[in-house]
Amino acid sequence: MFFDHRVFAGISSLAFMGAMFWANTGIKNAIRDEMLTHSIEVEVNATPPEMSQTSIELALIAYGFDLSQSGAHPSFEGKLSDRGITEKMGYEQGKTVKIGPSAFDSWALLGSTLSHELEIHCQQNFFLISIADSLGLYGTSLAEREAYEWELNQGKRFGLISDEQKLIRATLESYYPRDFRFSNKPKFQKSFASYLVKSSFLAADRSR
Repeated sequence: MFFDHRVFAGISSLAFMGAMFWANTGIKNAIRDEMLTHSIEVEVNATPPEMSQTSIELALIAYGFDLSQSGAHPSFEGKLSDRGITEKMGYEQGKTVKIGPSAFDSWALLGSTLSHELEIHCQQNFFLISIADSLGLYGTSLAEREAYEWELNQGKRFGLISDEQKLIRATLESYYPRDFRFSNKPKFQKSFASYLVKSSFLAADRSR
């Protein structure tokens, strides 16, 4: 089989441009990683972090988050009232994580917020949680309580000060108290709801 030399030249040009594109992307990523790595020691010790995507990227690296486990890359959302939110828009779509301004009061709180969303909510099965909700078994409340309790258990890891831990605990007890109406459900229903919420077998390493 013979090829016209112009076709061959065109294919060669496309291949060359593709190779240059990927090489350039790799170089840019390497430079970006190098800049972030050398900025961590200075930036993370600053108080508070700048409300920006850059601060999120620094926190992800500084605290060693494994995004391959969460399947989502958090983004800054300036209009978000909560510290963070994890959403799943469709059955086959992945989850999206957004971080709001109130998470930037300190690097510790930013890291804790990322942990809440990435290491807990991103590992939970939202479909089964919605089933628990529809059955009146308070799936969302159980899911949120698990995430806030995880934050409190990880306080030392992120360096949360006493006031920050009190803030997290106050949110937990105000909105998702242990004695919410779910506690009045029969034991079987409570066990079933807990199974639905934790059915994804959280991948987060609880030994940290």
